[in-house]
Amino acid sequence: MVLGAKCRLKDEKLIIYFDLNSNEFPDSAYDSLNLLAGIMVEYPGMEIMIRGYSDSSGQSGFNKIISRFRAVVVKNYLVGKEADPFRIKVLGMGPATKGGQEYNRDDRRVEIEFYSGAS
Repeated sequence: MVLGAKCRLKDEKLIIYFDLNSNEFPDSAYDSLNLLAGIMVEYPGMEIMIRGYSDSSGQSGFNKIISRFRAVVVKNYLVGKEADPFRIKVLGMGPATKGGQEYNRDDRRVEIEFYSGAS
């Protein structure tokens, strides 16, 4: 299901794509993130894992940092919308391993996975 030009739902994950060297999520992600925050407020048993990724271009240290920043920016936005920060985990995964120039855009992303925690 495509939610916006740079945001989609696939395999029970919300995926948000980022521009090169950016940790700012695109405008197309706001509606999806607002909906997710509302669901988290309404369902206190819901937890999420946010994994940030970078592409393989550039220096590996920078890629690891920006991948985590991407995940943290999304978490901070959700917390600002009243989502419980203790139910949101973040990981910076560094470069994705799809490889090749044509995959770089898809590699610059966060994946938000939903699961049911202890109520």
